[in-house]
Amino acid sequence: MMEYGERLKIARKYANLSQSELADTTGIKQPSISHLENLDNKCSGSEFTARFARACGVSVDWLADEIGGMIETNQLSEPTKRLVTRMSTMSEREQYKIVRMVEAFSDDAEANDCDAPGHCGERQANG
Repeated sequence: MMEYGERLKIARKYANLSQSELADTTGIKQPSISHLENLDNKCSGSEFTARFARACGVSVDWLADEIGGMIETNQLSEPTKRLVTRMSTMSEREQYKIVRMVEAFSDDAEANDCDAPGHCGERQANG
C-alpha cells in the first residue's frame, strides 16, 4: 500500500500541476504540500484531502485511504474507461508511449479542425 504522500504526488502529477500550482488552486501553502508529499509515516490523509482530490481530478477515497481507483470511472466515458483499463496493465514506459500517440493524434485532429471521427467542422462544411 502506498503512503499518503506518494498518492498526493501521483495525483498532483496526474493533474500536471507543480506544488506551487496546487497551492494556488487549493489555497494551501506550498511548504505544507511538500511536507505532506514527503512524510515517511503512514498517515491516512489530511484535513486538505478533499481539496487536493478536487484540484487533481482524483477520487477522495483513493487519495485518503487508497480505496478504489485513483479516478472514479463512473465519471469517464466508455472509450476512456477502456483505455484506462488497458493502460493500467502496461509499464510506465508503455503508458507514456500511448500518451504521446494520443497527444499527437489530438494535435493532428485540432490542426484539421476535426473533433470526432467523421466530423470535420468548418473545413468539411465549406469544403
